[in-house]
Amino acid sequence: SQKTIHKSSNNKLLIKEGRDHCILIPENILFIKVDEPYCRIHINESKYPKMVQTTLAHLQSKLPDYFFRIHRSYLVNLKFVTAWEHGRGGTLTLHNGQTLPIAARKKKEFQRLIRLLQA
Repeated sequence: SQKTIHKSSNNKLLIKEGRDHCILIPENILFIKVDEPYCRIHINESKYPKMVQTTLAHLQSKLPDYFFRIHRSYLVNLKFVTAWEHGRGGTLTLHNGQTLPIAARKKKEFQRLIRLLQA
């Protein structure tokens, strides 16, 4: 249900994971992966992702604009991107060494945004 996520005035996200509630700071989110009907929220320095029953589009609407949907299954925090492949679609690498796919149709926009962020 969409009621599992609330955005507070200071940009923190209150999420409901099962019976538990927790507060996430967007800056600490590495990426989010769709795992129907859940989204797995991968947190920097955390071993286990948070599981939330919601859509990626709904999560994206609650997050700052440095989050970009690189693929139908992935929303990534651009601040953690350290490298990306040139090629048709390709992949990007996060600061922890993890690689994620970039959809070919998202590549130009991704490169434009990452350059703006690095500037």
